Amino acid sequence: MSYEPNEDIRRKDHGANAAEQAATDIPQAQSPYSKYDTLFAWLSVLMGFLLARALPVTQNTLGGTLMICLFFAFALTYVKLSGMKLNAKAVLFGAMIPLFSLGFLTGANRVIHRFLLLFIICVLLYWTYTVFNLNGRKMFGEGFVRHALTAIFVTPIISVIYIFPAFAVKDGEGRGGRILRTAIRILIGLCCAVIPTAVIILLLSYDKGFVSLIDKIFSFSFEDIIECMGDLFLGSIFAMFIFGVLFGSKRRNRQSNGEPDAVKRAPCHVIPRSAICATVTPILLVYVVFFISQWDYYVSAFTRVLPDELTYAEYARSGFFQLCGVCAINAVMLLLFNLLIKRTEKKHDILRIVYSSLISVFSLILAATALSKMMLYIDCFGLTRKRVYATWLILLLCVAFVVVLLGQFIKRLPTVPVLAVTFILFFALISLPNVDAMIASYNIDAYRSGRIDMVDVVSMQDYGASAVPSLMELKEDLEKKENPSDEEKALLGRTNSTLSSIKVQLEARPDNVFTFNFYVRRAKVLLEDIQVSASDVSYA
Repeated sequence: MSYEPNEDIRRKDHGANAAEQAATDIPQAQSPYSKYDTLFAWLSVLMGFLLARALPVTQNTLGGTLMICLFFAFALTYVKLSGMKLNAKAVLFGAMIPLFSLGFLTGANRVIHRFLLLFIICVLLYWTYTVFNLNGRKMFGEGFVRHALTAIFVTPIISVIYIFPAFAVKDGEGRGGRILRTAIRILIGLCCAVIPTAVIILLLSYDKGFVSLIDKIFSFSFEDIIECMGDLFLGSIFAMFIFGVLFGSKRRNRQSNGEPDAVKRAPCHVIPRSAICATVTPILLVYVVFFISQWDYYVSAFTRVLPDELTYAEYARSGFFQLCGVCAINAVMLLLFNLLIKRTEKKHDILRIVYSSLISVFSLILAATALSKMMLYIDCFGLTRKRVYATWLILLLCVAFVVVLLGQFIKRLPTVPVLAVTFILFFALISLPNVDAMIASYNIDAYRSGRIDMVDVVSMQDYGASAVPSLMELKEDLEKKENPSDEEKALLGRTNSTLSSIKVQLEARPDNVFTFNFYVRRAKVLLEDIQVSASDVSYA
């Protein structure tokens, strides 16, 4: 066997290559962030800034609607790039987001707009939780309430830190990765240049020629710069939550291999039946005695006879606050009763059915009575915002307790899903239509038809543009009367004054594409011929 001198060298090279190959075969720890995560982390800063600029939605109604739809498209794109498929539940909750955002354009009630924004944020958070399959595929499966609370309160808080590591690209080699890294570096440089550039421009603004040239290029002021800086800071906070919720939900989906999160059950059904029944029974007896002692007082609501020494306002208001107090106690008591009482192995738990039914029935009695009294009050004096809110709440509670009552006897009735759908439908009824326009129309129609003796047109100034169409109809109706009474003349004067004041309010309102609202635009067209006096300006 011949020996070649270069054989040892070849063996050494082969061993080195084998070692390198083995080293490359060792699995390396991969970053949980992809190049898409990095891109969306920076885009989240832009989305947060735009969201801050769109606030408040009570003023920038079209801007708020567009921002919500843009954010939904942003989140949907991230979901699709993450490889997730939309199931029926995700499609349903996703469709609710742009649908309810139209409420900013169709209504003009600022209170409702604030609650509408809060509702849409909650739906967005739960949609993100749903689309990553963290709560199963059933529409309202087991642990729906617990999953909803986790999606709305827990996930946004624990996920805010995820955005910081995502700013650096961890993978994405090749041309695409280099372009992305270059774009991010340019974006970082531009962000860093904002403050020093603004300071230099302010320092050089002593020169009139320089300021004149800058004014031709950019229309800016010191207040605008401060406002933009504040929006950038607020937008950065929004970005932490925006990206944190999206990435945090995706990460939990990856860690659980696409399986839904397990519902951790709190200790329940532990209190002996005798103890919890002994706690609830005295309260129910108090309700029985109370209803018996106040029988004439409550029946008068259905007979439309006002009790002595009470005005309509006092009668309806006292019933409403009684409803809120008792129903709040009953709701908590009903929840704790069903949550804590020990279960029985029998097919029908008679004790639980009886007590739950009694609590629901007593609540329904008070709710129906208060609703009857409120209807009596509305028939006499018309509608206001508070009366609409009270009636809406009464009806919602009535339906909720009816569902709970039926659930005691119909075992297949999905109580929680029905309650959730009921709340969504009721919220749509009050947030999508223009409540203020409905109030003004109802009151003026009731006055014109003789159902009520007087109409307070001065208070309709609070309804702003929503009241203009109905006020214009009343104005035209009064002007057509050949021999108007002194009361009608005075009402016409108050109507004209209210319309003038509303016109002043609308002229002072910022007018741009982002503040567009259907009722505001219609009101401005109707008010073109209304003359404004100095007293109307000071009054407004």
